[in-house]
Amino acid sequence: MFYNVEHYPDPTVWAAERSIKRKARAALAARAKSKGMKRLNNRILAIDPGTTHSGFVIVEHDGNEIVQVIHKGKIQNEALLRELPYHVGVNEITVEMVASYGMAVGREVFETCVWIGRFLQAGGILPDNTEKHLVYRIDEKSNLCHSAKANDSNIIQALVDRYATGQPNRGKGTKKNPGFFYGFSADAWQAMAVAVTYFDTRVKSEKVGESQ
Repeated sequence: MFYNVEHYPDPTVWAAERSIKRKARAALAARAKSKGMKRLNNRILAIDPGTTHSGFVIVEHDGNEIVQVIHKGKIQNEALLRELPYHVGVNEITVEMVASYGMAVGREVFETCVWIGRFLQAGGILPDNTEKHLVYRIDEKSNLCHSAKANDSNIIQALVDRYATGQPNRGKGTKKNPGFFYGFSADAWQAMAVAVTYFDTRVKSEKVGESQ
């Protein structure tokens, strides 16, 4: 294997660190089982890619609906790239994809496309399975708002109506009484839209198809 030591650490170090994390997860699962706690282990890591930083969420679902947000945030692309191998086999990985609508685009769009490819590769997504793990913005609008004309505010409201009806501050709640979307920022909202659309159109729809 060839790798650039200036940007990436020795891959054998990654392997050792992943082994430690796997053992830690196994120990956590064993403790949860001994206490009678239910662990779903059905997770989706969704990415809203950018040129230098990307928003992400990790959500957990029970096969019928997303039940909680495990983690969310916005980090440098290089940092996210290094983290992705640790999530292979634990989370399904999905990334928002750039689409062409016939208008001229700038350098940032092409740089984002490069990062999308790198994220998929780091997440262990094989070329012949890439399309399944891509979510387009138009799909998010159609899935969540049933309209291609929906904007960011419409998408956020659709997410709040679905997961945090009646919770104050757009589902964020308060520090004393956190809501479903506690701590969410603009980038986390976008990544959440990717996760929900992937769940609805890939995970849930495939499960329905298998049961028929």
